[in-house]
Amino acid sequence: MSRFVKRVPDCKIVPSGYGVAWYDSYSMHRICMPLGVNYIAGVLRRVQWFVGCGYKPYELAELRHELEMSKRQHTSLMREYKSLSERYETILFQDQEESS
Repeated sequence: MSRFVKRVPDCKIVPSGYGVAWYDSYSMHRICMPLGVNYIAGVLRRVQWFVGCGYKPYELAELRHELEMSKRQHTSLMREYKSLSERYETILFQDQEESS
C-alpha cells in the first residue's frame, strides 16, 4: 500500500482529511484515502469488481422470482387478515346485540 492509503480497523476512527474508499470484509478494515481520491478509488474498485465478476442475469431472475413470491404471500396474508377481522367484527356485533 502506498503512503497515503490507510487501513483503519472497524473499531478505530477515520483520520481527519481521509474518507472511506471501500470496506475490505476479509480483513475487516476500511480502506481510507484522502478526500476526493477516495471517491475515484471507490468507483474504480466497483468497476473492477463488476468486470471481474461479470454480469449474471440468472441472479436477477432469481431475485424477481423471490419478489413475486413475497408479493403473493403478502397478498394471501392480507386476505386472511381481512377475513379474520370481518369474522371478529361479526362476532363482536353479535355479542353486543345479545348483551343489549
